[in-house]
Amino acid sequence: MHFKQTLDGRYFSERKLIGLLQELFGENFECQIDEGFYVLLVPRLLTDEEQIKLQRTEFHQHYPVEQY
Repeated sequence: MHFKQTLDGRYFSERKLIGLLQELFGENFECQIDEGFYVLLVPRLLTDEEQIKLQRTEFHQHYPVEQY
């Protein structure tokens, strides 16, 4: 069973995304781009921590992730 997850393409690096998906799932995933969003079909949803790792560097510089 696969889960559908959508990520806003403005904030994520495609190179990092594909690399992480291959590392986590091998070839067991699908990734399409639809109107600026990455639409993933994956064995499990990406965690918040994994998504933070994927964020573009310029996004971090302007919008730092708040730590609580």
